[in-house]
Amino acid sequence: MEGNSTVALRQLSLSTVSSRSYQALGYSQNDLSGDSGASHNEEPPAYSHVSPAAQVPGRGYSTTLHRSPGVLLPTLLYAGLAIYAWVAIVYLSFRPMSAKSWGALLSENRLYSESVDYARNEGIYRSAVVIWTLIAIMTLPWLSAVCASAAVIYVQNQKTADSLQMRQVTNLADRRWLDLSLYKALVSGGWKKHGSTFLILAIVLHLVAGLTYPIQSIFLETTTINVPQAMDRVASIADLPSLEYPDAAISLIGNDILAVRRALSDADSVTVQPFLWQNTSGVQLHTLSDILSLNDSFYAQLPTGFNTGVLRQFAPRVNSTATYETILASEFPSNCDSTPGSFYSRHYSEYAVSEYRRIWGVTACMPSNWTKSQWQKTRARQEFSETLYLNFTSSKGNSGDTPADGKLYRITVSTTAGYFELPNNMNDGKHGPLLEQDPVGLCGADCHYQTFDPDLSLSRIRRDNITTTDTLDAVSWDPLATVSKGPLLTTALALFGPGSFLDTFAAKIWAINDSFNRANVTARICLDGPPLLDLMLYQPYSTKHYCLDAPMGTRYGASAADPLIHQWIDYFLKVEDRFPMLFTAAAFRSNKQLLESVSGQWWIYQDLGTEMIIPTISLAGIIVGSIMMALYIIPMVGLAFYAAWYPRWTERLDSFTMLRLGATIGDKLLPLRAAKSVDRIPVLDEIPGVVRDVSIPDGNVVLPVGTLGLGDGRPLEGQRRYEAYKESDEPLTPMERRTLQSRINDDP
Repeated sequence: MEGNSTVALRQLSLSTVSSRSYQALGYSQNDLSGDSGASHNEEPPAYSHVSPAAQVPGRGYSTTLHRSPGVLLPTLLYAGLAIYAWVAIVYLSFRPMSAKSWGALLSENRLYSESVDYARNEGIYRSAVVIWTLIAIMTLPWLSAVCASAAVIYVQNQKTADSLQMRQVTNLADRRWLDLSLYKALVSGGWKKHGSTFLILAIVLHLVAGLTYPIQSIFLETTTINVPQAMDRVASIADLPSLEYPDAAISLIGNDILAVRRALSDADSVTVQPFLWQNTSGVQLHTLSDILSLNDSFYAQLPTGFNTGVLRQFAPRVNSTATYETILASEFPSNCDSTPGSFYSRHYSEYAVSEYRRIWGVTACMPSNWTKSQWQKTRARQEFSETLYLNFTSSKGNSGDTPADGKLYRITVSTTAGYFELPNNMNDGKHGPLLEQDPVGLCGADCHYQTFDPDLSLSRIRRDNITTTDTLDAVSWDPLATVSKGPLLTTALALFGPGSFLDTFAAKIWAINDSFNRANVTARICLDGPPLLDLMLYQPYSTKHYCLDAPMGTRYGASAADPLIHQWIDYFLKVEDRFPMLFTAAAFRSNKQLLESVSGQWWIYQDLGTEMIIPTISLAGIIVGSIMMALYIIPMVGLAFYAAWYPRWTERLDSFTMLRLGATIGDKLLPLRAAKSVDRIPVLDEIPGVVRDVSIPDGNVVLPVGTLGLGDGRPLEGQRRYEAYKESDEPLTPMERRTLQSRINDDP
């Protein structure tokens, strides 16, 4: 309490000084006499001896020593705030206060289980950061104040009077635990002169405390995350097991071929394909001409880079890759036209133009029974391959004559299908790889169910032999009615099947030319854009669309079909090295048509969330930061309890305390003179620094009153009275009054 800071001290007694080596050079014993300094009060220093009964006993000013809890409660508050700020920051780096995760947590009914007040968590984080910053600023000043308060107890509770010298006490009073010059003196051999156990403890605590928060700030970072906000179903796409159930509106036989044929006619090298994915993150803008140069490209029904935010969702993907090789006539299937369920077509012409004869022929063959779908009723990874044999015959064309047996090719398309994880916040916006198993089993608390049929049987799809007729006469066209065709079969039917460019172009030209003749009009017009023509005539960055053109309304207009078909075949043969790109692009369009033809039974949910700033810290940072906090906070709290538990004679080692100590020593030992270097004043190493009770015991004293001083004496006691300033005088307690009255009455 504040009154304790004004307890008076007496000057050093002659007996104390004479028993020690205080008579330094230039000082005599007379310099240490009581006459060298006047006492603060003229009243007797203690209660007087017993007076006659008629006389009211007189007394000086005195007080008992009291505990001072002034530093304890603020220290506990400081420690609590420091721990709160650190724990809150660390906790929020893992999860919010009111939920198990920063991510989406869906209940059993696949809805958000609770509404998490993220604004409240953000408020907690901001308060923790503010408190952490304030703690970092006030750590050293407050730790220094705690040490200054505890230093009083340390100075007065020494076991012996010579445990501390005045220089060591002044170091504590000056709070030199923050003085770098003292560190140098201690390291260079000045420990005995300057050091004390308390000083070393204070230095270590201040070093640890001073480094704690800068080190924590090194490990502590912030990041912006998206927290759940609102979940929406944004798409319904094909579920691979449902490929056997195409929409009724587009399930008519041949409808899929027409759609793919139109897509192949429109295919070019400049149009961006938003559904062409590759193994990179973000939105990708690729064209069909890039399809082979991409890393693990595939088709998905969602645009590239589609992000589901805080939710984990999966989607089907299909990848088809084409290869080709030239083959010998002996390797070309000889019985393709008679194999049940196979695809076979043959187109040719021998139309004469003037004196030249341009002969062309195209034979396409896919042996095996293709009336059975290659797709399996499963969400697990599946693979299959298809093979197409082509024979091109051309004479007197721009590319030269083909061999007598034709130019023979074997085209193979390998297809891999399954499911993959869509980009989301958990995978940093990069889609996952092709999964080996059904994704339903991977759907956790952050994943909304995407189908009504999560327990899908892994049995294969029933492959019905759907044909228009069971007779051998219709065998070459049976695959046209196959449900869920493979991409190469669809491409072959679109390019070379019934209704294809080769099948209908001659009749189309005849009809157009007849119309022009009837109207008596002559003009050169575009007649058709055959499939893959723009990809065959690929020119980088060109937006030109090519077509086959000829003059119509003339006598020989109808005969232009064969030369134009011959020209298209020449284009094919010229870009033989680009067959992989052409058929891979065609397979991509076929896969796209197939998945789009199925009613959406696989749902896609999205929640982009809302942005929030949270702390991030590594496990090493948590461990190091926590240990360093404990290394100084626990001792600091211990010092606060130590300072609050023991009664004290002064509040702290401040300037007023040192004034009283200086007055006790006297101006003979410490006169007011200039001092260039305090380290060279030897008297500071000779004067004791321990505050003791230097009063002389007297059995005749009614109530003993101790005298504070330096040097030999008794340790201070909490219940004993000591001389004090008038302003700090403490009235007698009822017990003291009774004791005093009893002694007066008992004295004869």
